Amino acid sequence: MTSHGPAIPATRKGFEMSYSNSTFSAGQIATIAGIDIRLYEITRQGYTWFYTNAEENITFNSNVYVSSPITDGGVKQKQEALSDSFEITLPTTEPIAQLFLGTPPADPIKVTMREMILNDPGGEAPIMWLGYIVSAKIKDEISTTITSATQGATLRREGLRLCYSRECPHVLYVQGAGNCRANPAAFAEVATVTEVQGQTFYFTYNAASPKASFTTRFVGGYFTFQSGTGGIFTEQRGVLNSYQTSDETGGSILVLGATDGLAVGMTITLYPGCQHTPEWCLDFFDNIDNYGGFAFLPGRSPFDGDPVF
Repeated sequence: MTSHGPAIPATRKGFEMSYSNSTFSAGQIATIAGIDIRLYEITRQGYTWFYTNAEENITFNSNVYVSSPITDGGVKQKQEALSDSFEITLPTTEPIAQLFLGTPPADPIKVTMREMILNDPGGEAPIMWLGYIVSAKIKDEISTTITSATQGATLRREGLRLCYSRECPHVLYVQGAGNCRANPAAFAEVATVTEVQGQTFYFTYNAASPKASFTTRFVGGYFTFQSGTGGIFTEQRGVLNSYQTSDETGGSILVLGATDGLAVGMTITLYPGCQHTPEWCLDFFDNIDNYGGFAFLPGRSPFDGDPVF
């Protein structure tokens, strides 16, 4: 009988394999044996969690990827990048899943997935997915599924178009030519939380406010505080409404969202909002040169049917 190819006897014991066929590279044989693994890197504000679906911890590029019961739905590429997504399911007890049990983070969280062949002499682990978390949900009693979209999908989203308006269309504090360019650090006010009630918290200023006379200055603004072990993350929440005490020593904030993560005695930093009017831009921010509105637009339309405009 004619043989159509050399036999490939192999034995497998844990991750140790021996092959008698030298015509196949170790990487090809490892792929046939089906022991490719995945390495997951999830990064937020410079801090990275490293996971792997291998049976033991894996070291790659001097980073230790911790073995975890983590799975994914596979990389699926469609004709439109906007519809591409990548789902990872991991235990709810993991720190990255804990971030989404309350108010989700406002900052982007990067997801990188690599594939590696165990015992590959080359030791390569090419990137198979790169994106950012867009949602997370509790799958069952013990696991959470996080969904990420590609960076290309974010870049291809249609943005807003600037139109002529009396009010300024710029997003407050955005830097760069043609934007607001107000410096948030110049208007930041540090305070201490004194009480938390539902969606509202109360505070006292750590120093006299330079612009306390603008009693509604925080409406539409935001505040930040530190979270995580050792305060390694900076959380950001929006301000729905604000009130100031008559003696201008403190006040209260109605949070756009929830107050989870806040505690009595915690230090927060408040950043004022903007009413997008010329008066507010000039009197509060002293930023009228960057005002993007047109305060003197005529009140009549040339298309209202009146032949005399």
